[in-house]
Amino acid sequence: MRKKRTVAVDDISFSIEVDEPAIHAVAGESGSGKSTLGLILMGFVKPTSGQVLYRGQDITRLNSAQQRDFRQEIQAVFQDPFSVYNPFYKVDHVLNVPIAKFKLADSGAAAKALIEEALTGVGLR
Repeated sequence: MRKKRTVAVDDISFSIEVDEPAIHAVAGESGSGKSTLGLILMGFVKPTSGQVLYRGQDITRLNSAQQRDFRQEIQAVFQDPFSVYNPFYKVDHVLNVPIAKFKLADSGAAAKALIEEALTGVGLR
């Protein structure tokens, strides 16, 4: 019996154009390739085809000094939600933390609007 090959990330293409610090999230079902995509975007895993460009440079071709600079400019947070999130906090608290940390909103109403926009964007309410 042949083992079925799982393809988690296939034929993906997107651009993120930002001039100021921003937070982006990848959401999907278990096994859909979120962690694999994150590892590729961080340069820890090479894509089997295609390229990852950051400021016009292919990250798989960066030298050691360029890799260090690249990793100082970007951050990824890989989390197991069951071990990280306090069950006594409401979801909005967890979503407000990065907004406050990176000063992405100047008021509670602006933070709420950012959260609602992000949740709507991934089909949640």
